[in-house]
Amino acid sequence: MKAFFLPLFLCLPFLSDSQIHFEHVSSPNDFSIGAVRKSPSGEYFVQASNDKNSIYTSINGIEWNKVPLPVDHQLNGIQFFSDGTPLLKTEDNTHLIRRNGFYHTMDAGGGEVVKVSFIKDDTLFMYNNTTFEFSLDKGQSFSTMFVLDTGIFSHTTVQLWKIDHHFVIYHTAGASDKLSIYNESGNRILSKSMSLGVPTITYNNCGQILFNDDDNYYLVQDEGLLYQSGSTVDILPQFNYYSTLLSEGGNYYIRNEDTVYKTSGCNFAWQFYAASDLIGSKFQIWFSHDGDIIVYNTDEDFFTVEANGATEEYFLDFPSAHVRDIDESIGGDQYSLTLNNMFSKKEADEEWVESDSIGGLYYQVQYSPGGEVYINRTTDIIYSADNGESYMTIPLHQNLQLYGVQLMEVLDDGVLFVFDVVEEGYYTLNYGQDWFQTNVSLEYGDPHIKLLDGYILVATFGSNYKFSRINISTNEITTQYLGGFQSILGNGSSMLEDGTVYFRHGEYPHSMPIGLFRAQFGEETEFLGRFSSLDYYTLAPSGNELFAIGENDYYIFDGASFSERKLLIGLPEEGHRNFIVAQNEHLYVIVNNQNIFRSTKPLSMTIATNEVSNDIDFKIYPNPTNDKLTLTVSESDLHRIDTYEIIDQLGKVIRQSSFFHHQNINVDRLAPGLFNLMLKEN
Repeated sequence: MKAFFLPLFLCLPFLSDSQIHFEHVSSPNDFSIGAVRKSPSGEYFVQASNDKNSIYTSINGIEWNKVPLPVDHQLNGIQFFSDGTPLLKTEDNTHLIRRNGFYHTMDAGGGEVVKVSFIKDDTLFMYNNTTFEFSLDKGQSFSTMFVLDTGIFSHTTVQLWKIDHHFVIYHTAGASDKLSIYNESGNRILSKSMSLGVPTITYNNCGQILFNDDDNYYLVQDEGLLYQSGSTVDILPQFNYYSTLLSEGGNYYIRNEDTVYKTSGCNFAWQFYAASDLIGSKFQIWFSHDGDIIVYNTDEDFFTVEANGATEEYFLDFPSAHVRDIDESIGGDQYSLTLNNMFSKKEADEEWVESDSIGGLYYQVQYSPGGEVYINRTTDIIYSADNGESYMTIPLHQNLQLYGVQLMEVLDDGVLFVFDVVEEGYYTLNYGQDWFQTNVSLEYGDPHIKLLDGYILVATFGSNYKFSRINISTNEITTQYLGGFQSILGNGSSMLEDGTVYFRHGEYPHSMPIGLFRAQFGEETEFLGRFSSLDYYTLAPSGNELFAIGENDYYIFDGASFSERKLLIGLPEEGHRNFIVAQNEHLYVIVNNQNIFRSTKPLSMTIATNEVSNDIDFKIYPNPTNDKLTLTVSESDLHRIDTYEIIDQLGKVIRQSSFFHHQNINVDRLAPGLFNLMLKEN
C-alpha cells in the first residue's frame, strides 16, 4: 500500500508543497561572556560571545542594562573619555560613540566615517586617509590639523597615538610592520621597519607605546621622543608566548599562568603583584584603572573580580544563550547544549530545563533511535533514558580516558563509535562494557558513520578519502580509497541511510574534477556533475534522500540532478546558520549561535508531499480551517485511494477512515496545530 502525504494545517497559513516552514523555538535561559572591560570611572562593559549587536553595562555589577549597537562590534578596542564616555572601535574600524545612553556611528564630516582615532586628555584625534583632525566635543565636530601629501590608509592595519607633541602611527604593509612619527606640523620625523613575528602592542598612559614579540621590542616614549629597541627579555623577563601583557592606570601587568607581575609606572622594574588558582584557571584577564583583576572564561555566565585580597563573582541573567548543539528524539524529547549549560525539554514545552551547569565548546548531544540521549563531554560520555532527569556514565577505553573523546556518533541504544583526540577510532556495542579499537583514523574533517546490516560504515575525508567497513561480529575491517581527493568544498559531504556517501570536491588536486561525487562501499566512485550554483550549500541526509540546503532555499537530489529551487520560510534574512538534522528528521537551524528554528515537519514528509504533488491530482480546502475540511481527488485518480489518516507531528495517527470522491472531514475537535493528511493507495 503506497502512502501519499498531504499537508493539513489548522488555524495556520497554508504552506505549499515546495516550501519548508520553520517555527521559532525558545532559546535556553543562559548567557556566555565574550569580553569584559571596566572604565576608569568604574562602569562595567560586557559583551555576549554570540551577540555583536549589543553591549551590557552596569555601574555596580548587579543591575545591568542592555544597549543595542547600530553595527556589529566585537568588544576589543575601547577608549574612554575622563567622564567615562566610551568610544568603541568595530572590526572594520568603524567608531561608535555613546551619547545620551545610545550608540552612534561617528562621522568625521562629509559622510566620512572615522576609522583611526586616539583620545588624549579628552581631545579626540583622528587620522583618515591623508588628514589629521581633532575634536574637542567628543567627535561631534572636527578641525583639521594638517594633510599629508600621500596617505597610508590603504594598508591592512593602522593605529594612532598622540604622545608629547607627536603623532605615532603603526601600520602594516604586507608582512612588514611599519612605524611613522609626525610632528604637529605634519612633518614625518621618523620612519622605521620593525622585525616582529606576532606583535603585542601596548599603550601605557604614562607616555609609552611598546611593540614586542617573544624576541624583540621597540619602544616609543614622550620624554624627548625617545625611540629604542632591543631584546624582549631585557625589559620583559617574564614574557613568553603564553603571557598576557596589558597596561592600565599607568602601569604594566604581565600574567604568566597563575601569577601576575606589575610595574610602577614606566620603569620596567617588575614586582610580584598577585597569584592564585583563580587567576590560573581562567583564560581571560583584564585589569581596571585602579588595579582590580578581572578574570573570566568565555564559556561562563559570570566574571570574577579580585581586589584587595577578596574575590566577588558577577552574574549576567540575560537570555543570550550561545547554542552549540541540539537534537530531538523520535518521541519529541529535545536536548540542547550551550557553552555554559545543558538543557532538556519536551517539544510541546515552551521553557528549557537546565540539566547540568557544565557546558563546553566541543560538547556533543545525540539521541539514539530508541530515544536515549548521549552527551559527549570530551572527558566522559554520559547518557540518559529519561531525557536528563538522571544520567549514567559510559565506561571508556583506557586510551579514551587518557586522550579524551573528540567526536561521538550514536548508532543505536548502547552502540557508539568515537574518535579520541589523537584521532583513532573505537566502538562499543554494550554501553562501554567492551571497546574495540580500530585502525580507522579521523585525520581531519567531519566523518560520516552508519550502522547497517551488521557493519559499521565510516567515511573519512582527510589527506586520503577512505571508506571503511567494520564487521561488528568479527571486528574485521576492510578499507577502500575513494580516489585522490584532498579538498572538500564547503559543508559538502553526507551519508544516506543505505550507506551511500556524497561529497563535493574542491579545486585541489587539479587532476580531479570539481563537483559532486557518489560512493558506495565496494563500488567505484562516481562523478555526478559540477552543480556550481550549490557549491556552498550544506549537504544533509534524510533517509535515502540528499538535500542541498542554503541560506533561504534548498534542493533535493534525485540521483542524477537537483530539483527546482524550493524555499525555506520563516528564517531571518541574515545571520550565520548552523543546520542540524535531528534524529526524528526535523531540520534545526541555529542562527548566530543563539536563535533556534525548527522545521514544522520532518524532511521525510517534505519529500513525501513533493512527490504526491506530481503524482496525484487533488484539492484540499479551506486551509487553514477550524471546523471542516473538504478533500477532493480527480476522477482519474479516485480508484487509487482507499483510506485516509490524520497524523500529528509526532507521527501518531489520530484519525483513520475510508475515503470517498468528495470527502468532508470534521476537524473541529482537533487542537489547533499542524497535521499531515495521508492518503493510502489500494
